[in-house]
Amino acid sequence: RGFSGFLIGASKKPEQGDAQNKWITTNYLIMSYLINSMDPTVAGYLLMESSTDIWTSAEKTFSKKKNTSQMSVFQYYSTLKALWHELDYYGPFNAIDPTNVVAFQEWQNNDRLFDFLAGLNMEFEPIRAQILST
Repeated sequence: RGFSGFLIGASKKPEQGDAQNKWITTNYLIMSYLINSMDPTVAGYLLMESSTDIWTSAEKTFSKKKNTSQMSVFQYYSTLKALWHELDYYGPFNAIDPTNVVAFQEWQNNDRLFDFLAGLNMEFEPIRAQILST
């Protein structure tokens, strides 16, 4: 559709004016194309700012040209993140006082970190040990 410049980074965002507004609109359109064509468990791309970022990241993650171990860790994390989002949606935490919210969020973050580290393949054992030691 003539949008390859947005994917490879050749189309740069103009400084100001109508050209900038058109570029932003087109960028969001391409981002929606990319995200909607992906598996729903790939949640990591939703927070990226441009179609170039999404395309480059997907290429590095899923390309057979480079290290394929990135793909398994990324898919694992994406699946966990999607499950955590679903859990948050169905099991909301209603705190009575604000300190409960902070304490619960800290506990939840630590719990999720340990869940993630526990599920990594054995090839990541040195990294897991280093993270847990800190």
